[in-house]
Amino acid sequence: MSDQPKLQRLLRLLLMLSGNKIYSLQEIAERLQIQERSVYRYLDSLEAVGLVIVRNNGYRLATSSLHTKAINRLFHFSEEEAYILYQLLAEAKGGNEIRQKLVRKLHSLYDFKVLASLAGKTDLEHVKALKAAMREKKQVILKGYRSSNSQTIQDREVEAFEFLPEYQGVWCFDLMDKSNKQFLISRIKEVSIRETDWQHTQRHSIPFTDAFGMSAEVPAAIIKLQLNLKACNLLLEEYPLAKQYLKPAGNEYMLEIPVADYHGVGRFVLGLPGDVQVISSPAFKRFLTRQIKNGKW
Repeated sequence: MSDQPKLQRLLRLLLMLSGNKIYSLQEIAERLQIQERSVYRYLDSLEAVGLVIVRNNGYRLATSSLHTKAINRLFHFSEEEAYILYQLLAEAKGGNEIRQKLVRKLHSLYDFKVLASLAGKTDLEHVKALKAAMREKKQVILKGYRSSNSQTIQDREVEAFEFLPEYQGVWCFDLMDKSNKQFLISRIKEVSIRETDWQHTQRHSIPFTDAFGMSAEVPAAIIKLQLNLKACNLLLEEYPLAKQYLKPAGNEYMLEIPVADYHGVGRFVLGLPGDVQVISSPAFKRFLTRQIKNGKW
């Protein structure tokens, strides 16, 4: 009997890591209601039976693993399907004991917080279409995509192959630029699945992505900043992935973080004059000076 809670937590962890979301150590601990040091023991238990766990700014099962594919075949409901079933059961009239039991089980095994924010929105339809395209390995057209970088609204022909955490966006191989890029779900007007199969599977890869959302093949630099409490709070609210690089230093906080590009971290620093002190690097300081001189901030 004493092993039952552990087995339940292992099952919940298995369900969590087999999806598309990458979970941080803290998120896993909170979901399983255990200490962070205990999470490592559970991860070791899964690896001991042959499961491959990817440890890169969080944890998830390797999608290419035969074990992972077998597990996914056993889980009959996608997260969207499980959410819809949960909603139907929760809204059903009456206090049927079986219905209540199903609701409790679904709620404990699946993470509805992510998809609840998408329910009833166009975004959920986009996620469903992209998942179908990934499953069938078909190219898609992201119609009317609103790009902040190029300041354009245009159709993008891509091969979508991986979601960002919490379905905020999707990694795609851009057929025009022949490169891997992030596309935000909220900026897509419509997803159209093409009949054409993937042609560039070997080139699908997720480059290094820093906490500020910028991507590159490898980190461009390591930036060191000193933040006051205000800047620290804003950093954690707007860029939660930066938390692992943050350390208290008396009444201040030190952030030593790898970045793919100066623009993301630059916007954060320039938006908080007097609240952030740049310790290094000199190249980053010169970048900030140019931004200010050229009137880009």
